[in-house]
Amino acid sequence: MRTILSTLLLTLFLGIFLTMEAKTTAQLKLRVAQEKTAPGTGIKVKFLSVIEDSRCPEGVRCIWAGVGRVKIQLRKAGKTTVFELNTNQLDKTVTFEGHEIKLVALTPYPKSTTAIKPAAYSATLMITKLPK
Repeated sequence: MRTILSTLLLTLFLGIFLTMEAKTTAQLKLRVAQEKTAPGTGIKVKFLSVIEDSRCPEGVRCIWAGVGRVKIQLRKAGKTTVFELNTNQLDKTVTFEGHEIKLVALTPYPKSTTAIKPAAYSATLMITKLPK
């Protein structure tokens, strides 16, 4: 009986812990010039611009996959910082105020037949609270 009770309590506490961990991550999708506050973080994120989009267009054979590079602004409690994030390089993440901000996606993906207007871009960012 003790084993069953211990197992149930352990399962309950583990479930609570995992639920708490799940709430420490937020995902934001922003258009150029748009600003949103990441839920539960107090961090305001603004997608400033696409600095570079040399990703290999759909339907084209490339030697290198290319990179999409964006500029974002992060604000919290009077502190403002501007960062650059890339889609295909080591600097896909930055740390700000105890959180990791990661560029998950940059859309739309280039096509060889169509130019992308700067205002058409969207960046998807993942904000994760770092353990203390």
